[in-house]
Amino acid sequence: AYEYNLNEAMVLCDEAKTALQSYIAGMKLPKTVVRTVTGVPDVSGESFIADTVSSDGKSEKRPVFYVGYGHWENDDMEDYRAMGVNLIQYEIGPEHILKKASDEEIAAGKLFTVDTEKLKEVREVFERAEDCGVSIVFLTAMHYFPEFLYEYDPTIINGGKVSDFPNFTPYNPTHPVVLDTFNQFLDAIIPVIKDYKSLNSICISNEPVFTA
Repeated sequence: AYEYNLNEAMVLCDEAKTALQSYIAGMKLPKTVVRTVTGVPDVSGESFIADTVSSDGKSEKRPVFYVGYGHWENDDMEDYRAMGVNLIQYEIGPEHILKKASDEEIAAGKLFTVDTEKLKEVREVFERAEDCGVSIVFLTAMHYFPEFLYEYDPTIINGGKVSDFPNFTPYNPTHPVVLDTFNQFLDAIIPVIKDYKSLNSICISNEPVFTA
């Protein structure tokens, strides 16, 4: 299997090199490239339908594929469209947005303060994606959970240990403290991202594991 993949990759590289040399020499016209326009797609049957613009200037709404990365580097976003990439997954979890309140506030029943600087960073990512013509699948990464809550109420741990893997969501997702944390996180993050054209969709959870 390895040799087959390597041989096929070499064939494709040779074909690409020959085609590029022909384009540069003016002996062959490059194929028309169709790229998505940043925006929320429609869904028809099993297809995404989105606005597109082709390299010859033609605009149309048509079926598209979204291709991209789950783990990506900010520094490369401006190059993605040239690479054929039109989608990234961006993940933010409760521990990134909800910071531990002061001891006095916790004693009064307020567990969190909202990190406005992190929300500003989130806005910048979505704005940059719009400028770059890249869509975002936003992952509400609930496995990034505020660790101080495990001490605040040990009953949320659900019989697991914080360090267990792959049990990287050791809490009981139906526990009132956990549900309240989720709600406060979503109340903080959704209004920030909901109106950006670069928002393609929302991924609710990453590899959820419930061990109760």
